[in-house]
Amino acid sequence: KVKPTSYDTYHGCSYMFVMPRIGDANNDVVVNAADIVEVLNYQKGMQSSVFNNLAADANGDGDVNEKDVEEIVKIVFKK
Repeated sequence: KVKPTSYDTYHGCSYMFVMPRIGDANNDVVVNAADIVEVLNYQKGMQSSVFNNLAADANGDGDVNEKDVEEIVKIVFKK
């Protein structure tokens, strides 16, 4: 099971890494219709500066495509 956060130490400094929420393509910590728009824009070549490729790959197949849009829709509408 993946922990939502992990800590690492580098030269005495601690860093926290927060795993992205699946489907949160725009990194606002909420999965909603804006994430669907973010993925659709990415597919059209209009990637924004906040686009999170890892979170946008909602089905975990390594590609960001229409299947991920379908998964994000399911998350948003709890299907």
